[in-house]
Amino acid sequence: MIQFFYLCQPESFLETSGFWNVTNKYFSHPSANVPSIRWPGWLSCFAALLAVAVLFWQPLPGGGPRPAFWLSAAVGLAVGLAYRHLWYTVVVRRLVGVWLCLWVPVMLSMLSSVDRLGTLKVAAVLAFALPVGLLWLRALGDLPWRGRIEWALIATLVLWAVDGLVQWTFGTDVLGVPLASDGRVTGPFDGNLRMATFLAMLSPLAFYRIAPGYPALAVFTGFAFLFVSLLSGLRTQILMGLLAVLCVLPSLTWRWRAFLGATFLALAALLATFSPVAADRAARTVAVDVPAIPGKPAWFSTWDYRLSNRLSNWAAATKMGLHNPTGVGASAFREAYPTYTYPGDLRIHAPEGTEINHAHNVWFALFAEEGWPGVFGLMLAIVLAARWFKAAGTAARWAAAPYAASLAIYVFPFALNPPTYLFWFFPVLWLLVCGFVATASDTNTTTWGAEEASS
Repeated sequence: MIQFFYLCQPESFLETSGFWNVTNKYFSHPSANVPSIRWPGWLSCFAALLAVAVLFWQPLPGGGPRPAFWLSAAVGLAVGLAYRHLWYTVVVRRLVGVWLCLWVPVMLSMLSSVDRLGTLKVAAVLAFALPVGLLWLRALGDLPWRGRIEWALIATLVLWAVDGLVQWTFGTDVLGVPLASDGRVTGPFDGNLRMATFLAMLSPLAFYRIAPGYPALAVFTGFAFLFVSLLSGLRTQILMGLLAVLCVLPSLTWRWRAFLGATFLALAALLATFSPVAADRAARTVAVDVPAIPGKPAWFSTWDYRLSNRLSNWAAATKMGLHNPTGVGASAFREAYPTYTYPGDLRIHAPEGTEINHAHNVWFALFAEEGWPGVFGLMLAIVLAARWFKAAGTAARWAAAPYAASLAIYVFPFALNPPTYLFWFFPVLWLLVCGFVATASDTNTTTWGAEEASS
């Protein structure tokens, strides 16, 4: 997505309107009074550990990413108060810009929220995300520590992929977690499919960091991640895997591009062969005789069945956004769904824990919960990111590429991804945002702020 905006240069219209005169002044012109900051070594280590923990601790007991996120918020708040001049640095200004693109629509959605308490919780988490980002930028803006963070994240993904292969082969993983009842591979995540989402979405990080020295190993590792994620049986993983492949193709020779394409097709064939869930999904995709939905045309009933009721979700989400310009409230999709779906939808009375919680698409979820401000806010964040990526140097682009690729996979319009503000997912997404901002801003220094002060 970012590469698409980069090629199309969407800022051309905004430049004529004077918009970039304001953004350039705020996001690119450093303050002349920013002093050099020499950080204690333990702070860098602590920030790096907390950043890695939001992914590593996902399947483990103790709240998943919550402890690491809230501890990062506390430390980041203290850092922000102790080093107030940090807020004048370019990299922090850019992060604040992205944060505003997310936070303002959430606050506006309070006006028409059907679950104000739930929306208020989302707003509170986003408010604390700013000091969290301040702390993580500290580690991600330092080249040695960013390298340690990235390799720790890659090692976590490798462990999960190996664990998933063990589970697929022997029926249980190394922690004793069995295969799901329908044959899905979940790895150490008992009862959910989060591992598949993370493996597919973060696979570009492994490729870009391994490829410079070991291109064959990078391709093998990336496809190992995609193969294990495909064993979850989610059709969207095929699309996410294809997007991951497309994101890394520009950095490869034609020989490697042909190899990647052939290997991806082979993975799809293996998926159809070994995953019973994928076989069932394929059967649904080509089904002809499907149950009719009262009041809906035949084509809607057919494709809703083929897409596992996704059209019903999107139709309800569209109604929510059209009837409420500021949305039904962040994190309030489940409460609003019965009002906007078709009469007789059996999922309204689904057992507790199996209700329709989100729209299964980032853009429909934003439009439903935050209305037009949510959609325009994300679009503005993408345009800003594309401009920063374009303005960065060659080395900075290469450093930012895996973060940009992972974020592009997430916001791709046809991907069936989880909504932004799930608490198990948002910290990892925010880490990717911080990684992109830090790398695209050329903040590779152990005395963060020194180059801003001297420029």
